[in-house]
Amino acid sequence: LNTLSELAANTVEIMYDPKRMRPADIPCLYGSYAKIQRHTGWKPAVHLRQSLADVLAEWVERLSVIGNQ
Repeated sequence: LNTLSELAANTVEIMYDPKRMRPADIPCLYGSYAKIQRHTGWKPAVHLRQSLADVLAEWVERLSVIGNQ
């Protein structure tokens, strides 16, 4: 979320509401491709930041088309 906010040149406030958390919810989760890379040698061809920038650009384009209809 922080990266998307930065790419969009927009500021968002991330708010945590403990009342909405369920007992099984994980408070903080980070992903890593390290395990699959260790076992298979695979690594991403596109960096996460670039993927997010591409998705953001796609949605900006889609919304501008909708707004111009």
